[in-house]
Amino acid sequence: MLLAFTGDVHSPKYLSMFATALNNLTNGDSVEAIVFVGDIVEKNYVDGVRPVIELTKRRLRNAKIVVVFGNEEYRGFEELYVEKFKEVVWLKDSEAILELSKATVGIIGTRGALDKLTTWQMKNSPWLSKYYRELPSRIKGLAQGLRSKCDYLIMASHYGVTRRTLVGEKAHSWPYLASSLMEALISKDLFDLVVHAHAHRGEVERALINGVYVYNVSLQARGRIVTIDLEKLHKDLTSYALKKAVHRDSGN
Repeated sequence: MLLAFTGDVHSPKYLSMFATALNNLTNGDSVEAIVFVGDIVEKNYVDGVRPVIELTKRRLRNAKIVVVFGNEEYRGFEELYVEKFKEVVWLKDSEAILELSKATVGIIGTRGALDKLTTWQMKNSPWLSKYYRELPSRIKGLAQGLRSKCDYLIMASHYGVTRRTLVGEKAHSWPYLASSLMEALISKDLFDLVVHAHAHRGEVERALINGVYVYNVSLQARGRIVTIDLEKLHKDLTSYALKKAVHRDSGN
């Protein structure tokens, strides 16, 4: 059961990179859903969504398309995106349930939070400080309500959710790229997988946090579209947990 993830297409800026990444997918026909983790367009260029969708449908013929709003899809314009591109599932601190071939997959999508407001945010949207503090609790509530309704639950946040996948970015910028409060939310009791984008220079593709893999799927960072087999991922993590338990119980 294969899912694809990417982010930061910034259409039309990196549209050719995205097209190349699609063409390089050797297992495209097996992808059941693709999740764009924010910044599908550049500077709120709404019409930039259309070529991304067309390219995706041409290559991933069987895939459902889910898009999480990022910071480049400006706040206050969400309804315009939803109305114009109804064939896409849009997520803004909200959830979607996908009925796939072998399982039900829940996705909670959010722009995410930051440890510190950017200079622009401090000047133009200081209210975001309170929003960022409260967001983890909101996401936790969504996850708790959705957990029993699906076989797998994914959190897709545009902003980073841990500093472990920010290596490669300048360290002084980390508080403006991710949220430590969101990292504290990550646990295998809530999520089976967490993905984010936004960190264009992130050298670390994935980190294991509280039994959950967190992936940075930014197109610029990875240079490709990330595909993940949820069944295989679950088996790998279960095997890892069992080995760790045996190691611990043996007194080593």
